[in-house]
Amino acid sequence: MKLPRPCKVCQRPMQLEVWDDVVAECEKNIVTKRDFLGWLNRLVPMATCNRCFDMIAGKKAVQDRIYEQAGKLIAGVESKEERAGIRLTLERETKRFSQIMAHYFQLENAFWDVEFVEQIIEQPMKVKTILSSYEQLLRRQMKGVQ
Repeated sequence: MKLPRPCKVCQRPMQLEVWDDVVAECEKNIVTKRDFLGWLNRLVPMATCNRCFDMIAGKKAVQDRIYEQAGKLIAGVESKEERAGIRLTLERETKRFSQIMAHYFQLENAFWDVEFVEQIIEQPMKVKTILSSYEQLLRRQMKGVQ
């Protein structure tokens, strides 16, 4: 069964394929055809294309590692060695974040600056806002709006 559907994220048209054996198994285990269609109608709107899914999965993994480091900063770091380790991890992960987002927005170069890390270190409570602002900046750059 193929269902035409736009991607939840980028709205590009795609074909969502539900394998026949999955349909048969679901029809066996779900009481009525109406229940099966209801189940399918709840799942289909969540469909994303591979490109968007890869971005979401990669971004989430990197964000989780950045949030973990910000949490350590919020909890308080005493030693210089631990602080240096957090800085190195933040540099590595913010570079990955930049690369993932630049690749998704089809930008040739991901611009990264040590200021990205400095902002997180200075204001770890605002890490979500900092990452979101960077993503919005890339989104505007992709659209050509400066």
